Amino acid sequence: RSVWLHPAERWHDPATAHGGAHDELRARIRDELRALARDDAVEVRAP
Repeated sequence: RSVWLHPAERWHDPATAHGGAHDELRARIRDELRALARDDAVEVRAP
């Protein structure tokens, strides 16, 4: 289902915005950003 077909509230509600279905993808993105940061290609700041 496309992102724009979900109600906008879904992306702002903490209960649904960061569901576990994408934990692996988020971890892979985080790891890649950290690898890039070690190469000084990008700066990663902790939230």
